[in-house]
Amino acid sequence: MLSVLSCVCASFLNTNALKCMQTVAFNNRELRRLSAKPPAALSASPLQIQSTAEGFRLFCSLKYYISHLKASWLFKEKKIGPEARTKPGSSMEKVWIDICNPTEKDKGKYTLEMFDGQETHKRHLDLSGQAFADALLEHQRLKQAAIAEKSESQATCESRRCSLCLTCFIDGEPAPEITWLRNDKEVANQNQFVITKEPTVSTITINNVNVANSGKYSIFVRNKYGSETVDVTVSVYKHGQKPPSHAVEMGF
Repeated sequence: MLSVLSCVCASFLNTNALKCMQTVAFNNRELRRLSAKPPAALSASPLQIQSTAEGFRLFCSLKYYISHLKASWLFKEKKIGPEARTKPGSSMEKVWIDICNPTEKDKGKYTLEMFDGQETHKRHLDLSGQAFADALLEHQRLKQAAIAEKSESQATCESRRCSLCLTCFIDGEPAPEITWLRNDKEVANQNQFVITKEPTVSTITINNVNVANSGKYSIFVRNKYGSETVDVTVSVYKHGQKPPSHAVEMGF
């Protein structure tokens, strides 16, 4: 059986009216689908926990994606504000919060509040007792596995003699002269240091990187309109040594 949907379209240009009648046929099933409303209520799973190498992830799975959904997290009935150890996030399928480096102080009741534009929905999780102990134990296991994997990667890197490449993009007319420096002394193009120079980019590659290669590396560019220097500090540590907290770690 077919149902008929009629649409009247009108436009006006220079006082001349144009009217057209469009008739579109739908079967009953498709017409019901088009007229169906989105889900009136939010469909969300209970709050769950997943241990990671970094800590805990509390999450709630969503059956339907709501673009204007607003989520808030509470711990012991107090809203969790922005801080380094907690990182909330969301996707089309989930709402979550990551808790990094968990401790005994993170025991307690967690609440997720989700506002869908009409009402607020809540999901709760009591993270204490055996539930907390199991999650913490799994986190520690995953953390140790990640450390072991990283150590193996570092050992492989050392056995293969890793290289480090520093790249600088340059713009100037006329093309500037380029000089690479290490601890304020010009770097010669030799076996361990390989320098490439092109009109808009220059690189220095440090082969067989070792602790002795630590230091300040600079690129000095100059043309008739002036000069500029850019510095970067490279620190190479022995296996087991801990870099300072402000250091940017580069993986291989």
